[in-house]
Amino acid sequence: GYVHFGAARLLVFAARFAAVAMDPVRHRAFLLPGIGRKACYVGVVAGHAVTGDIQAVWTTFAVIDTAWAGLLVWMYVTVGRHVKAEPTAG
Repeated sequence: GYVHFGAARLLVFAARFAAVAMDPVRHRAFLLPGIGRKACYVGVVAGHAVTGDIQAVWTTFAVIDTAWAGLLVWMYVTVGRHVKAEPTAG
């Protein structure tokens, strides 16, 4: 059961990222939960790494998630600049 729940959550995030890919301006807010999820994972792994209570594979995934979080933040900021640069209707 618990594996299915995690898999379902990943599918929801995948659908949100697909929506962002199709229309980044419209779905920009979908990036925030993704950034938060990456930050939470990295934080938990970092906490365990400090105590030496974690296997190296999880640290490797945390490094990858740190890079992904950086890319998501970059995308959020870049799309935000695009939104502000567009003329408003009216």
